[in-house]
Amino acid sequence: MIFLEAFPGLTLGLKESLNPCTVTAVLIFWILLTSRCRTKFQVLIVGTFFLLSSFLTHFCLVFGAFDKFLSLSYINEIISYFYLALGGGFLVWGFLHLTEWWKYKRGGSETSWVGYYPSFLRPQEGSDEKKWFVFVKYGLMSSILGFVTVLFSIVWPQNYYLFVMYYSVMSGTNILVGFLSILLYSFGIVVPMLIFWLAIIYMINLPRISDWMKRNLSFLKIVTSAIYLSCGWGLIFVFLNRS
Repeated sequence: MIFLEAFPGLTLGLKESLNPCTVTAVLIFWILLTSRCRTKFQVLIVGTFFLLSSFLTHFCLVFGAFDKFLSLSYINEIISYFYLALGGGFLVWGFLHLTEWWKYKRGGSETSWVGYYPSFLRPQEGSDEKKWFVFVKYGLMSSILGFVTVLFSIVWPQNYYLFVMYYSVMSGTNILVGFLSILLYSFGIVVPMLIFWLAIIYMINLPRISDWMKRNLSFLKIVTSAIYLSCGWGLIFVFLNRS
C-alpha cells in the first residue's frame, strides 16, 4: 500500500528522464562509456559511480540542497549558455557522422570514421596503470560528470522535482510515503542510463555483437547521427525557449 501511494514519484521520474537536458546526461554517459572504457572493470567503475552520482544529485535536489546555488541570478544564464554550446557541439558531431555515412555510401572506408568503434569492443591492450589508480581516476571522473550534468539539467522548464517535493510535504502524516516517493523519483530519472549500462555490460566479450556491429556500421552511423542532431536541436530549443 505504501509503495502504491509513492508510485507517482516513479512515473514523474520516468517522464523527467525524457526531457532534452536529461537525455543529454544519458548521451554524455554513453559517450563516456564508448570512448574511455576499454575493459569490463572500467565499464563497471564508470557506470557505478556515474549512476550513483546522478541518483544522489537528484535526491538532494528534491530536498533543496542546491537551492542557494541555483537561485543566484547569473547561474541560470551560465547553465543556459552551457547547453547552447553543448547543443552546437552535438549538431557538429552529428553532421560529421552524417557526412561520413554519406562518403561511405559513395565508396569510402569506414575505418577513418570519427568514433569508428566503441572502445570496449576493440581488442584490449595491456596497461601499466595500477587497478586502484584506475578505480580512483575513473570513479572521480564519472562522479563529477554525473553531478554536473544532472545539476545543470535543472534548467529544463518542465522539471517535475517541485511536484515531487510538494507531494512529499503534503503526505505529512506519513513520512515514509514522502521519502519513498522521492527515492522512486530519483531512481526513475536514471533508468535510461541504467539500461544503457546493463546493455554494454552484456555486449562485452560477445563476439556476435562485435560481428553484427561490423556488418551494420553504416546503419549505426546514420542512427547515431540522428540522435546527436535531435539532441542538439532540442538543447538549442531549450535555450531559445528560455531566452
